Amino acid sequence: MKDFAWTDGLFDICYNDVDKGHYPEIWLMDKHRIRPGGLYIADNVLCGMAV
Repeated sequence: MKDFAWTDGLFDICYNDVDKGHYPEIWLMDKHRIRPGGLYIADNVLCGMAV
């Protein structure tokens, strides 16, 4: 998470594979760094087949 915060610029793709408890925090940090039309991919979003 710290490395991303220190990296400048916008991204075409952001891939999130952190612990589920950090997803909201990471989304708030990432969402302004994705180019229009870019992709935000979150791994392991389902927990017990529920969102």
